[in-house]
Amino acid sequence: MERNAATQQENTPAIARLVEIDKDCLGRVKAGVPSGADQRQDQTSTIPTYSDLPATGFLRDKQIYPFFGIGRSTWWKWVRAGRAPAGIKLGARTTVWRAEDIRALLDELTAQGSAA
Repeated sequence: MERNAATQQENTPAIARLVEIDKDCLGRVKAGVPSGADQRQDQTSTIPTYSDLPATGFLRDKQIYPFFGIGRSTWWKWVRAGRAPAGIKLGARTTVWRAEDIRALLDELTAQGSAA
């Protein structure tokens, strides 16, 4: 029993700090201040436009898939299925794609969408 009482006394400052943080968060919610998660979601939820894509150079997968409105795993499924161009391996864990190839894929998918 004495051990539990000692542990509770040691944790009291930490618990008080958590309560303080909760009150601060509640105040921010009531004031309409976006949380960190809301701000991150706002940054990642926008799909970039064609003009945001560089004309030349190399792109990593995390720079590409937002242009298509898909996730990373779907991008890699497209690559494996041949629906997207094969990347260029720079190392064991590094693959890049030519910006020109990605622009061509976007053009192709846009043309298919217009024809349908």
